[in-house]
Amino acid sequence: MTTQDRRIRELQDRHTTIQGKLLAEEVPRAPQAMAAYFPAKVEHLKGLLGILGGSEESRAKGFADRIAEATRTLDGSLGAIYRDVRDPSLTALVFETQAHTEERRYFESLAALKLGEMRDELLGKVAALKTFTDGLQRKWDETLVNNQSLVRVEQEATAEIGRAVDAGVEQAKRLTVALQGLPAKFEDRFKDVKKAGEQAIADLWKLHTGDDRYHEAVGKEALYLVVEKAKSTLTALVAAQVPVMLDGVTKSQLESAKLFAEQELAMLRSRSAEQLEKYRQGIRQQTQGVAVLFSVTRKDTEEFARQNDFEAGKKIYQEMREALDRWVAGLPSDGLKGDAGEFAQACLDAVSIHLKRMEETYNDFVSRNRARFYGPVGPEITEQLAQKESWRSHEDTLCGKGLETHLRYFRDASRQFLDYDIQYVFERNARAPDAMPAELKQAYSVYLSAMRDMIVAEVKAKVGEVDRKAEEAANALSEQKLREGLSRSELAARIAAG
Repeated sequence: MTTQDRRIRELQDRHTTIQGKLLAEEVPRAPQAMAAYFPAKVEHLKGLLGILGGSEESRAKGFADRIAEATRTLDGSLGAIYRDVRDPSLTALVFETQAHTEERRYFESLAALKLGEMRDELLGKVAALKTFTDGLQRKWDETLVNNQSLVRVEQEATAEIGRAVDAGVEQAKRLTVALQGLPAKFEDRFKDVKKAGEQAIADLWKLHTGDDRYHEAVGKEALYLVVEKAKSTLTALVAAQVPVMLDGVTKSQLESAKLFAEQELAMLRSRSAEQLEKYRQGIRQQTQGVAVLFSVTRKDTEEFARQNDFEAGKKIYQEMREALDRWVAGLPSDGLKGDAGEFAQACLDAVSIHLKRMEETYNDFVSRNRARFYGPVGPEITEQLAQKESWRSHEDTLCGKGLETHLRYFRDASRQFLDYDIQYVFERNARAPDAMPAELKQAYSVYLSAMRDMIVAEVKAKVGEVDRKAEEAANALSEQKLREGLSRSELAARIAAG
């Protein structure tokens, strides 16, 4: 396929984002340039596919020339969007430069793959082969097709787990930062509430003693009255202020953490488990189906495989696949990658015509010579089908995302707030005014203790649930569990056994 839908949408979205910053005369230029460029680009890509799939023996130069022509088309369109604007804005120039540079990267890196040369070399191998067996070709073709279809499922499942883990890591990091910033916000609000308590005591003191300042020369009855009034007033203040304090500072963050632990991490575990089972099902089908078919096939073809260059032809095709994969991965935007992925597959589809001719010739040879394929399976063949070693990069990438670590940081932050930060804030700010009589200090201390106990009780319930759920998720998605789940050792051993 040669569609450019993703790239067009990407540039359209990018243009929509900056449209308000463009000059009036600049606004229509990019849509016009894209309308001219992308149909031409599609035709150039179709031409390249025609060269790859054509039967002419030498087309490397034609392939390179077509890419050069496409680059010239690009330079005259996306490379000159605002050339008629006398004094284009910086925003417009940035848009033009980015779009043009990205598209040049597309064609320049495609040219660097030397697909035309690889295609010509593959056709040379087709010409060199003389005989193949139709029956054996069918078996081998089925083996490759079935294996690759299963590998794609496994790749998609692994990628889906990776996307789920990415989301979990990002959310854990965000919430960890929020929890780490909680003590400072909590202390600020606590100081306000503390100040309110001190002011309430001061007001009662003035009301019942007539003095603005604390002193020891106050009558016992007046002091008793102030203390009793302070107790009831502070009790009411705790009941009124603590919920407000929690709502304003801690509740939203802890509720977010609790929601993440109870729901999002549960969804992450479920989603990962579902995809891991899909992956393991593919491995089982490879082990019980592909590996068995491969074993039967190789026993009939060993002698011929040692004496002809069919493996070399397959190697060229595989190198082209790998080169196209690297090309797609190296492109600078998601839109380019998405459309390039379709084009890459179309290239492989076009070249697969020649590979099929090689396979047909190979079948005819086996039909007449009855070659036998004895001996141990080479590690490269095991790897080609089992992809045990190459899959390590998928494992490393997935485990390297650090979900287990970030969940530990997340748990630590919530536990620290409960076990240390709350107490520290109270201890650092619990001192009553020095001049306050001892009886009032006692009432004030009870006020602060009641406030602390209410806050700790509220926070403890949420933190405990957060910690438990996060620990369960961390254990279920630990590096050890992920590597065990993605193991391809059994499949590799079965294939290696022949």
